[in-house]
Amino acid sequence: MSRPLARSSAAVPASAVGLAVLSAAFFTTGWIVGFDDDATEIVFTITWLAGWGLLALAAFLTIGYAVRVGAGITRGQVVAPIDLALLGVAIAVIVLILTMQPLWGTGSGTSA
Repeated sequence: MSRPLARSSAAVPASAVGLAVLSAAFFTTGWIVGFDDDATEIVFTITWLAGWGLLALAAFLTIGYAVRVGAGITRGQVVAPIDLALLGVAIAVIVLILTMQPLWGTGSGTSA
């Protein structure tokens, strides 16, 4: 007999999407400000670190919720379509940000 996932809530994947979008906003702000002088480099560094912190938190929430949903499915529990949709959106947004903002190669160093 199928039963719904216990206390299914769309709040976790929705929060992950929100955090990922917020991290993208921080990355965009940093790139708009740039790192031409000392003052703008400080702002760039702060937004870069905040962006990665928020993206890491979004990934942590997404992975945890995916494990919870996967465990529920293997036990025969029914998962609400909105939960699966938001989980898919969260994964897609995180992957998109990771492809647009790779961890390596985004520094301000130049080669002469």
